Order: sequence, then structure tokens, then C-alpha cells
Amino acid sequence: MVKKSPDFQLFQCFPLRPILSRDDTQNLSSSWVGASMRKPWSRVFLLLLCCGLLFSFYAYGRPLWQPVYLSVTGKKLPASALDEAKRSAELRLRPYLVKAGFTAYPNKVALLAFKTEKRMELWGEKNGAWTYIRTYAILAASGKLGPKLKEGDRQVPEGIYNIDYLNAASDFYLSLRLDYPNSFDQQKAAQDGRGDLGGDICIHGWEVSTGCLAVGNVAVEELFLIASKATNTKVIIAPYDLRVAPALISPSAKITWLKELYGNIERELKSFKRPK
Repeated sequence: MVKKSPDFQLFQCFPLRPILSRDDTQNLSSSWVGASMRKPWSRVFLLLLCCGLLFSFYAYGRPLWQPVYLSVTGKKLPASALDEAKRSAELRLRPYLVKAGFTAYPNKVALLAFKTEKRMELWGEKNGAWTYIRTYAILAASGKLGPKLKEGDRQVPEGIYNIDYLNAASDFYLSLRLDYPNSFDQQKAAQDGRGDLGGDICIHGWEVSTGCLAVGNVAVEELFLIASKATNTKVIIAPYDLRVAPALISPSAKITWLKELYGNIERELKSFKRPK
């Protein structure tokens, strides 16, 4: 008589059965084959999607990455490219100058920038009076309504300024620097006990800004050209077009001299009849 082992007795009590039926095995095999066939297509799709995103960022995100690239690499706009930019700007700007009645570039130029409207008007002096030439869109301007008070507040200044430097080697393509802080800014800062007012406020190319006015490359080429031909370029920056409505100042405003500032801007704007 053969003695049965305990394991054998256990198997008799609990006979082994397949975990998966034949149908389940076939379904699983079919699913695995289908997944393996779909997997290469998924990889191709993901690759195409990534390529599309990279191309979109390269083409449409240029204002974001190119200034950083130029700053890191130290590359600037070549002289030959600047000359070509000026020639192109002259061809674009000439019809506007002719329409405004200019036979040559004006000696005095004014730029009126309105934050709320995101608009910048170009004016030239002719026979002792200001003549409207054309309008540009302000593509980016950080901060909110109100003057710049200190370094790092990301505010675009408000007031009456002059262009004191044209930078053909700007990280933002081309730039026109304002003489901020001017005497008014410095006087009010001393009155308030404020220091470190900041600086290097510009009108520049591209479409990004931190405390400056970005107007795009095409517009800045024209502004750079006409400012380089002028003996003086005035820049008036207002919270909105004060020729349309007077400045509204809240009684609770913390800036005590805001009414004086906006009064100065309003008087200055009276020389510029609002274009139709």
C-alpha cells in the first residue's frame, strides 16, 4: 500500500483550477496585441505634439525667450541689421509724414502714452504747432495706474519726460530711454522721504515689459528712427487720455501730490488736439 503524502491529500481537497478561462486568455492576448500595435502610434503622436509645442513657443513665444537669450549670450543687433531696420522704418513712416504735411523729419517730436487705452501717439512740431502723425499700440506695460514711486514697484512712471538715450544694443531689440526720475519726481521723493526711485525706464521692442513700455519691434524701429533725427523727443505718460476727461482722484489717495501731477499733464496735453 502506497502511503499518500499530506500535500497530495491537500490537493485532493482543493483541486487546482485555472485562474483564467480559455476565453479570458484569448481576450487578454487580443488586448495585449492591440495595445502593442497601438503603442508605436501613441509615441508618434506624443512626439508630434511635443514638436508642435516647441515650434509654437519658438515662433509665438519669441518675445519671452529672445531677450533672455540675447542677454545670456551677449549678442546684440549688428550694425548692418540696424541700418536695414532704419531703411525699412523710413519706408513705412514716410507716407504718414507726407500725409501730416512734413517735407522732412521734425526737429521736435512728442510721444503721448496712455496706460488705460494702451495707445501711444506720435507727434511732430511744424511751424510752431504740434501735428499728429500716427498711433501705435502699447503691447505691454506692467503695474497699475499711478506714478512710479520706487525701485522694484514695476510701475511705469507718469509725467512729462524727455528721451535722453537711444540704445541700439538693447536686450529688447531697440530702446529709447526716459530721463526718469526727472526734477518733479526727485522733488516729490524728497518731500515724502523716499529714496531709490529706480531708473532705466524705456520705450522698447518686443512684447514684454517690467516698468517700461513695450511697443513691438516694428513700432520701435520707427520711433527709434524719428527720435534719432530729432533734436528733442518729449514723452508724456498719463493714466488715461486726460483730454477726454479730467483726472479722477480719490479723496483717500495716499499720494498727496497726485492732483498736482495730473494737473501738469493736463496742461501739457492741451497743445495736442485729440486726433479723430
